Amino acid sequence: MIYDSCRNPIRHLEQLLEAADRQLSARGSGALRIEKRELILTPFEAEERPASADLFADMITERMPRTDVTDLLTEKVLIV
Repeated sequence: MIYDSCRNPIRHLEQLLEAADRQLSARGSGALRIEKRELILTPFEAEERPASADLFADMITERMPRTDVTDLLTEKVLIV
């Protein structure tokens, strides 16, 4: 059995684009479109970072050792 997407791949991609556009529009994002054979998605507006993410980032930073770039070079940690 040949699937419709195999018989008409352009139409199948158009249907997928329409479905993606509906889902993105439901989230309040910008348009999804094709211009000059390229798929264009308007960037999302950033959501505010949760306090728990800031706390987590701070905890990770505290555990990271303080290192100078020159120390990395002398220890040959950086591979150029």
